[in-house]
Amino acid sequence: MSDAGESMLRADTEARRLAHTEFDRPLVVEAGAGTGKTALLTARVVAWCLGPGWQLHAGAGADKAAVAREVLDGVVAITFTEAAASEMAQRVAEAFSLLARGMDPPAGVDRDLLAVADEERTVRAAALADEVHRLAAQTIHSWCHRLLGTFPLEAGLHPGFEVDGDGSRTEALVEEVVVEALRGLSGGELDTDWQILAAAGVTAPGLAAALRQLVAAGVSADELLRDPFKGGAVERLVARLRDALDAFFSAGGGALSDLKGSKISAQTASALAEVSRGLARCRGADPIHELVAAVLSLGDKEIDRLRDWARSDFNATEFKALGESATAVAESAASLAPLIRGVTEIAVEEFAAARRILADLLRDARLRMRVQGVVTYDDLLQRTKVLVEGSDRVRRELRFAIDQLMVDEFQDTDNTQCEIVRWLAFDGPTAERPGLFIVGDPKQSIYGWRRADLAAYDAFKALVKSNGGRVEPLVRNFRSVKPILDGVQRVVGR
Repeated sequence: MSDAGESMLRADTEARRLAHTEFDRPLVVEAGAGTGKTALLTARVVAWCLGPGWQLHAGAGADKAAVAREVLDGVVAITFTEAAASEMAQRVAEAFSLLARGMDPPAGVDRDLLAVADEERTVRAAALADEVHRLAAQTIHSWCHRLLGTFPLEAGLHPGFEVDGDGSRTEALVEEVVVEALRGLSGGELDTDWQILAAAGVTAPGLAAALRQLVAAGVSADELLRDPFKGGAVERLVARLRDALDAFFSAGGGALSDLKGSKISAQTASALAEVSRGLARCRGADPIHELVAAVLSLGDKEIDRLRDWARSDFNATEFKALGESATAVAESAASLAPLIRGVTEIAVEEFAAARRILADLLRDARLRMRVQGVVTYDDLLQRTKVLVEGSDRVRRELRFAIDQLMVDEFQDTDNTQCEIVRWLAFDGPTAERPGLFIVGDPKQSIYGWRRADLAAYDAFKALVKSNGGRVEPLVRNFRSVKPILDGVQRVVGR
């Protein structure tokens, strides 16, 4: 094995040791596929409960069952799925049961790293095994649901709120809101907006579908009313477009402007040059309208031809004119085409009308949901974030209630979830903060479509380091046989 491989294995051993022994500093373990991360989380729970956790709650002559309850109540293990939570709880229960009988713990739990003598360990494990049902191993949504149920009024929720698991109550409520809004059209300030959308072919079912998505995503009316074209957004898009156009012409795309035997080629290249000149004029008080106007020289045929170039679909005349620069032109067209298409699809007036109408409908829908005690899964996250951000008392109670916080699959968290964990783990005096143990692997992040945010993950790792924590790798693979691992090492080792 190479020196680099040996070094990684030593780091892996250190990460596993720290999981058993380091409870004061925040830790992030980046666990590759098949490296036994669930076993590692199990080991951490077991090591804490038998050692430092027990010592924290055990007073002189304290009843062992009562100590076990306090120890387990102080552990929060957040997983990505209910199945993962169930598996972790089962593994922890199995470990306590084996140790209570004086047997070796399951794989992943290092008996030599459990900081308690054999005889005392057996007694503690027996007490913990009897109370292990108290362990809070659950998904982030389940944990938020329990927290909001404890502080419903502080979170601005109906005391008897219920999660709309299948979306049926939200769907009925949204339909009711849209129908009543249409019936109430009679010279109101939004009537013109409704007329704009009707002229654009937007139907009531389409608005209801959009409203359902906004409600499900936890978006507020105020967020919807913020103008997305303010704050330099248009200027940044103009800069990207200008850079993409410059790259296209620098690669040789200008040679397509003078083709005599391909009219559409010349039209497309000339229209792109006109777009470039139009972008230079986007410096006025209304940049979004100026940007849209700048791309009007491109029609559907020209846009389709640009997309053909992005696929290296050149005709014989184009290939001859481009020569060796054809590949570079295709690559630059592949970057340019989606930007152009995106701008051409911006309907400024219709978009503004839709935002105003949907914000009004969303405000009404949110009010009815609050009165009826209906929340979505994303509401659980958003309400929890607002609650922990806004209440010193709630954060203080959580700091004293949680001794160890563990989060699995952290690479698939979004910014809201990162913020919740940040408030729990890094608020207040250092001595009062819970221990933090994060497991994640950015290479396994597959939930971008559910707003998983690797930038938020990286920022959180930096936060851990800035608070004296460590980021360690887990690389030893237990899932694949050695010939496969050796083959992978030969391929990727370079």
